[in-house]
Amino acid sequence: PDIYGVGNHNLTILDSKGTKVAYNLWMFDSNMYDRLNGGYDYIHEDQFDWYRTTSDALKEANGGEVVPSMCFQHIIPKEIENYMVETDTDDGTGFWNGDVYTTLDPQYAEPYSVMMEHPCPGTVHSHQLQAFEEQGDVVAVFTGHDHINDFVVRTTYQNAQGNSIHISTTPTAGFCSYGNEETRGIRIIDINENDPWNYKTWTPTFFEVLGSGDSVRMLSYFSKPGAGYWYASYVFCLVPFVGDMLRDSFLRTVWGIIKDKV
Repeated sequence: PDIYGVGNHNLTILDSKGTKVAYNLWMFDSNMYDRLNGGYDYIHEDQFDWYRTTSDALKEANGGEVVPSMCFQHIIPKEIENYMVETDTDDGTGFWNGDVYTTLDPQYAEPYSVMMEHPCPGTVHSHQLQAFEEQGDVVAVFTGHDHINDFVVRTTYQNAQGNSIHISTTPTAGFCSYGNEETRGIRIIDINENDPWNYKTWTPTFFEVLGSGDSVRMLSYFSKPGAGYWYASYVFCLVPFVGDMLRDSFLRTVWGIIKDKV
Protein backbone atom coordinates (compact mmCIF):
# COMPACT_ATOMS: atom_id res chain seq x y z
CA PRO A 1 0.00 0.00 0.00
CA ASP A 2 2.96 2.37 0.32
CA ILE A 3 3.89 2.39 -3.38
CA TYR A 4 2.23 3.87 -6.46
CA GLY A 5 -0.87 2.10 -7.69
CA VAL A 6 -3.14 -0.54 -6.22
CA GLY A 7 -2.55 -4.26 -5.91
CA ASN A 8 1.13 -4.49 -6.81
CA HIS A 9 2.19 -7.95 -5.64
CA ASN A 10 4.00 -11.13 -6.57
CA LEU A 11 2.77 -14.69 -6.40
CA THR A 12 5.26 -17.53 -5.98
CA ILE A 13 4.64 -21.05 -7.31
CA LEU A 14 6.20 -24.05 -5.56
CA ASP A 15 7.66 -27.01 -7.41
CA SER A 16 5.62 -30.21 -7.70
CA LYS A 17 7.19 -31.53 -4.49
CA GLY A 18 6.21 -28.39 -2.62
CA THR A 19 9.74 -27.89 -1.35
CA LYS A 20 11.01 -24.77 -3.13
CA VAL A 21 9.88 -21.79 -5.20
CA ALA A 22 9.99 -22.86 -8.83
CA TYR A 23 8.37 -19.82 -10.44
CA ASN A 24 7.15 -16.31 -9.70
CA LEU A 25 4.42 -14.06 -11.09
CA TRP A 26 4.76 -10.27 -10.96
CA MET A 27 1.51 -8.29 -10.88
CA PHE A 28 2.06 -4.60 -11.63
CA ASP A 29 -0.57 -1.87 -11.53
CA SER A 30 0.22 0.04 -14.73
CA ASN A 31 -2.34 2.58 -13.50
CA MET A 32 -4.75 4.57 -15.68
CA TYR A 33 -4.04 8.10 -16.89
CA ASP A 34 -0.89 10.18 -16.53
CA ARG A 35 -2.19 13.23 -14.69
CA LEU A 36 1.00 15.21 -15.23
CA ASN A 37 1.77 14.52 -18.88
CA GLY A 38 -1.55 13.42 -20.32
CA GLY A 39 -2.13 10.09 -22.03
CA TYR A 40 -1.81 6.77 -20.27
CA ASP A 41 0.18 6.05 -17.13
CA TYR A 42 3.12 3.70 -16.62
CA ILE A 43 5.07 1.74 -14.00
CA HIS A 44 6.62 4.22 -11.53
CA GLU A 45 10.06 4.19 -9.92
CA ASP A 46 8.89 3.16 -6.46
CA GLN A 47 7.18 0.19 -8.07
CA PHE A 48 10.50 -0.78 -9.62
CA ASP A 49 12.23 -0.32 -6.27
CA TRP A 50 9.79 -2.81 -4.74
CA TYR A 51 10.35 -5.15 -7.69
CA ARG A 52 14.14 -5.08 -7.36
CA THR A 53 14.05 -5.63 -3.59
CA THR A 54 11.62 -8.53 -3.87
CA SER A 55 13.47 -10.05 -6.82
CA ASP A 56 16.75 -9.93 -4.89
CA ALA A 57 15.10 -11.60 -1.89
CA LEU A 58 13.73 -14.41 -4.08
CA LYS A 59 17.18 -14.89 -5.61
CA GLU A 60 18.85 -15.08 -2.20
CA ALA A 61 16.31 -17.61 -0.95
CA ASN A 62 16.92 -19.65 -4.12
CA GLY A 63 20.60 -20.19 -3.41
CA GLY A 64 21.72 -17.19 -5.44
CA GLU A 65 19.88 -18.25 -8.60
CA VAL A 66 17.26 -15.93 -10.08
CA VAL A 67 13.73 -17.29 -10.03
CA PRO A 68 12.14 -17.44 -13.51
CA SER A 69 9.16 -15.10 -13.60
CA MET A 70 6.40 -13.66 -15.73
CA CYS A 71 4.94 -10.17 -15.50
CA PHE A 72 1.27 -9.25 -15.86
CA GLN A 73 -0.07 -5.70 -16.24
CA HIS A 74 -2.76 -3.85 -18.14
CA ILE A 75 -0.92 -1.18 -20.19
CA ILE A 76 1.77 -2.34 -22.59
CA PRO A 77 5.37 -1.16 -21.94
CA LYS A 78 6.71 1.77 -23.97
CA GLU A 79 9.38 -0.49 -25.49
CA ILE A 80 6.82 -1.99 -27.88
CA GLU A 81 7.32 1.09 -30.08
CA ASN A 82 10.82 -0.17 -30.90
CA TYR A 83 9.38 -3.22 -32.62
CA MET A 84 6.96 -1.64 -35.08
CA VAL A 85 7.53 -0.49 -38.65
CA GLU A 86 5.63 1.88 -40.95
CA THR A 87 4.95 1.27 -44.64
CA ASP A 88 2.44 2.45 -47.24
CA THR A 89 1.07 -1.05 -47.85
CA ASP A 90 -1.77 -2.63 -45.89
CA ASP A 91 -1.63 -6.43 -45.86
CA GLY A 92 -4.46 -6.76 -43.35
CA THR A 93 -2.34 -7.80 -40.36
CA GLY A 94 -1.65 -4.40 -38.82
CA PHE A 95 -3.09 -0.94 -38.31
CA TRP A 96 -3.98 1.40 -41.18
CA ASN A 97 -4.82 5.01 -40.27
CA GLY A 98 -5.49 6.17 -43.82
CA ASP A 99 -1.99 7.45 -44.47
CA VAL A 100 0.52 5.15 -42.85
CA TYR A 101 0.37 1.43 -42.24
CA THR A 102 1.87 0.36 -38.93
CA THR A 103 2.67 -3.25 -38.28
CA LEU A 104 4.88 -5.34 -36.06
CA ASP A 105 8.43 -5.77 -37.29
CA PRO A 106 8.47 -9.34 -38.68
CA GLN A 107 12.05 -9.67 -37.49
CA TYR A 108 10.78 -9.73 -33.90
CA ALA A 109 7.11 -10.74 -33.99
CA GLU A 110 5.92 -14.33 -33.90
CA PRO A 111 4.38 -15.19 -37.30
CA TYR A 112 0.86 -15.68 -35.91
CA SER A 113 0.82 -12.19 -34.36
CA VAL A 114 -2.04 -9.82 -35.17
CA MET A 115 -2.02 -6.04 -34.63
CA MET A 116 -5.32 -4.38 -35.54
CA GLU A 117 -4.84 -1.13 -33.63
CA HIS A 118 -1.84 0.95 -32.66
CA PRO A 119 -0.58 -0.13 -29.20
CA CYS A 120 -1.17 2.50 -26.51
CA PRO A 121 1.66 2.51 -23.96
CA GLY A 122 2.18 5.16 -21.32
CA THR A 123 3.44 8.60 -22.29
CA VAL A 124 6.59 8.31 -20.17
CA HIS A 125 9.34 5.81 -20.95
CA SER A 126 10.00 4.11 -17.62
CA HIS A 127 12.60 1.70 -19.10
CA GLN A 128 10.74 -1.25 -17.73
CA LEU A 129 12.46 -3.91 -19.81
CA GLN A 130 15.85 -2.52 -18.86
CA ALA A 131 14.95 -3.09 -15.20
CA PHE A 132 13.88 -6.64 -16.04
CA GLU A 133 17.09 -7.27 -17.95
CA GLU A 134 19.19 -6.03 -15.03
CA GLN A 135 17.43 -8.39 -12.61
CA GLY A 136 17.41 -11.21 -15.15
CA ASP A 137 14.28 -12.97 -13.92
CA VAL A 138 11.48 -12.06 -16.34
CA VAL A 139 10.65 -14.39 -19.22
CA ALA A 140 7.76 -12.38 -20.68
CA VAL A 141 5.41 -9.46 -20.06
CA PHE A 142 1.69 -10.07 -20.68
CA THR A 143 -0.65 -7.13 -21.21
CA GLY A 144 -4.17 -6.22 -22.29
CA HIS A 145 -5.45 -2.66 -22.89
CA ASP A 146 -5.50 -2.87 -26.71
CA HIS A 147 -8.58 -5.01 -27.19
CA ILE A 148 -8.08 -6.27 -30.74
CA ASN A 149 -4.35 -7.00 -30.69
CA ASP A 150 -3.00 -10.51 -30.28
CA PHE A 151 0.76 -10.86 -30.54
CA VAL A 152 4.06 -11.98 -29.08
CA VAL A 153 7.19 -9.91 -29.75
CA ARG A 154 10.71 -11.17 -29.06
CA THR A 155 12.53 -8.06 -27.83
CA THR A 156 16.27 -7.45 -27.84
CA TYR A 157 16.26 -7.37 -24.03
CA GLN A 158 17.49 -10.58 -22.42
CA ASN A 159 17.00 -12.41 -19.14
CA ALA A 160 19.60 -14.31 -17.12
CA GLN A 161 19.41 -17.27 -19.52
CA GLY A 162 20.21 -15.08 -22.51
CA ASN A 163 16.68 -15.51 -23.86
CA SER A 164 14.66 -12.64 -25.30
CA ILE A 165 12.20 -11.02 -22.90
CA HIS A 166 8.88 -11.20 -24.73
CA ILE A 167 6.12 -8.59 -24.87
CA SER A 168 2.72 -10.17 -25.41
CA THR A 169 -0.77 -8.74 -25.66
CA THR A 170 -4.09 -10.52 -25.40
CA PRO A 171 -7.39 -9.56 -27.06
CA THR A 172 -10.44 -8.86 -24.97
CA ALA A 173 -12.63 -11.77 -23.89
CA GLY A 174 -15.54 -9.50 -22.99
CA PHE A 175 -18.45 -7.79 -24.72
CA CYS A 176 -18.81 -4.66 -22.60
CA SER A 177 -16.30 -2.63 -24.60
CA TYR A 178 -14.95 -2.63 -28.13
CA GLY A 179 -13.55 -5.83 -29.58
CA ASN A 180 -13.38 -7.88 -32.76
CA GLU A 181 -15.25 -11.06 -33.52
CA GLU A 182 -12.23 -12.72 -35.10
CA THR A 183 -9.73 -12.05 -32.30
CA ARG A 184 -11.96 -12.04 -29.19
CA GLY A 185 -10.56 -14.71 -26.90
CA ILE A 186 -8.29 -15.64 -24.01
CA ARG A 187 -4.59 -16.44 -23.63
CA ILE A 188 -3.34 -19.77 -22.33
CA ILE A 189 0.21 -20.00 -20.98
CA ASP A 190 1.76 -23.45 -20.57
CA ILE A 191 4.90 -23.74 -18.41
CA ASN A 192 6.85 -26.97 -17.91
CA GLU A 193 8.49 -27.32 -14.49
CA ASN A 194 11.51 -28.98 -16.12
CA ASP A 195 12.02 -26.13 -18.59
CA PRO A 196 10.84 -23.00 -16.74
CA TRP A 197 12.69 -20.47 -18.89
CA ASN A 198 10.59 -21.40 -21.90
CA TYR A 199 6.84 -21.59 -22.35
CA LYS A 200 4.06 -22.15 -24.85
CA THR A 201 1.18 -19.75 -25.38
CA TRP A 202 -1.82 -19.47 -27.67
CA THR A 203 -5.16 -17.66 -27.77
CA PRO A 204 -8.31 -19.73 -28.27
CA THR A 205 -10.88 -17.41 -29.83
CA PHE A 206 -14.55 -17.06 -28.99
CA PHE A 207 -15.60 -18.89 -32.17
CA GLU A 208 -12.95 -21.61 -31.79
CA VAL A 209 -14.28 -22.46 -28.32
CA LEU A 210 -18.03 -22.14 -28.94
CA GLY A 211 -18.27 -22.72 -32.68
CA SER A 212 -19.75 -20.32 -35.20
CA GLY A 213 -23.36 -21.40 -35.34
CA ASP A 214 -26.25 -18.95 -35.55
CA SER A 215 -26.82 -18.69 -31.79
CA VAL A 216 -23.13 -17.93 -31.14
CA ARG A 217 -22.84 -15.43 -33.97
CA MET A 218 -26.05 -13.77 -32.79
CA LEU A 219 -24.68 -13.44 -29.25
CA SER A 220 -21.46 -11.93 -30.57
CA TYR A 221 -23.23 -9.44 -32.84
CA PHE A 222 -25.85 -8.20 -30.39
CA SER A 223 -23.35 -7.89 -27.55
CA LYS A 224 -21.27 -5.24 -29.30
CA PRO A 225 -21.26 -1.79 -27.67
CA GLY A 226 -23.87 0.42 -29.26
CA ALA A 227 -25.87 -2.50 -30.66
CA GLY A 228 -29.24 -0.74 -30.80
CA TYR A 229 -31.26 -3.92 -31.19
CA TRP A 230 -29.78 -5.30 -27.98
CA TYR A 231 -30.80 -2.28 -25.94
CA ALA A 232 -34.20 -2.09 -27.59
CA SER A 233 -34.78 -5.73 -26.70
CA TYR A 234 -34.74 -4.90 -23.02
CA VAL A 235 -38.04 -3.08 -23.42
CA PHE A 236 -39.61 -6.53 -23.74
CA CYS A 237 -38.14 -7.50 -20.37
CA LEU A 238 -40.62 -5.12 -18.77
CA VAL A 239 -43.48 -7.42 -19.71
CA PRO A 240 -44.33 -9.56 -16.66
CA PHE A 241 -43.64 -13.33 -16.80
CA VAL A 242 -42.89 -13.56 -20.56
CA GLY A 243 -40.45 -10.67 -20.94
CA ASP A 244 -37.33 -12.80 -21.44
CA MET A 245 -39.07 -15.00 -23.98
CA LEU A 246 -40.29 -11.97 -25.94
CA ARG A 247 -36.82 -10.43 -25.90
CA ASP A 248 -35.21 -13.61 -27.26
CA SER A 249 -37.89 -13.97 -29.92
CA PHE A 250 -37.36 -10.35 -30.99
CA LEU A 251 -33.58 -10.76 -31.30
CA ARG A 252 -33.90 -14.02 -33.24
CA THR A 253 -36.34 -12.38 -35.64
CA VAL A 254 -33.99 -9.44 -36.23
CA TRP A 255 -31.04 -11.79 -36.64
CA GLY A 256 -32.89 -13.83 -39.25
CA ILE A 257 -33.29 -10.63 -41.29
CA ILE A 258 -29.80 -9.16 -40.96
CA LYS A 259 -27.47 -12.17 -40.51
CA ASP A 260 -26.56 -12.41 -44.19
CA LYS A 261 -25.59 -8.72 -44.22
CA VAL A 262 -23.19 -8.71 -41.27
